[in-house]
Amino acid sequence: MKRVRSYLLAGAALTAVAVAVYRFGLSEEAREQLCSAARSVRDAYYRIEDALSPGDAARVRPEDLPNRRATEAQWEALGL
Repeated sequence: MKRVRSYLLAGAALTAVAVAVYRFGLSEEAREQLCSAARSVRDAYYRIEDALSPGDAARVRPEDLPNRRATEAQWEALGL
């Protein structure tokens, strides 16, 4: 329990320092650049996610595949 509490306190302290640096340590231009960088990272993440997601392939039913009938005919010819 002490270990969890120490991690929570360390996380809270780190967050407080980050907020203080953001509010008081950065100029307006630096804040805008930081937000712009965060937006760029977010947009890149979404582009990569879209490129790697199965998309339409996940909605294709096995019976709609073009070689399905030929494969079934071959299995029937083999007697299976």
